[in-house]
Amino acid sequence: EYKKRKSYYRALKRQEQDKIIKVGAIVSDFAFGTGTVTGVNKKTYSIKFNDHWSCARDKTYVKLIKGN
Repeated sequence: EYKKRKSYYRALKRQEQDKIIKVGAIVSDFAFGTGTVTGVNKKTYSIKFNDHWSCARDKTYVKLIKGN
């Protein structure tokens, strides 16, 4: 039951993130630093980081710095 609750709260956080983070937003990732959102997927954002490489990161791992 713990996993069920944890995934439920993670899904809620993803929904909240989607309200404020869109393509073009500048975000901060706890592991990779600052980047720009290039795509929005079901559970992840595609992000191009400032050192010019891209990857998909879970929506719960990033925080909005500046909206678009």
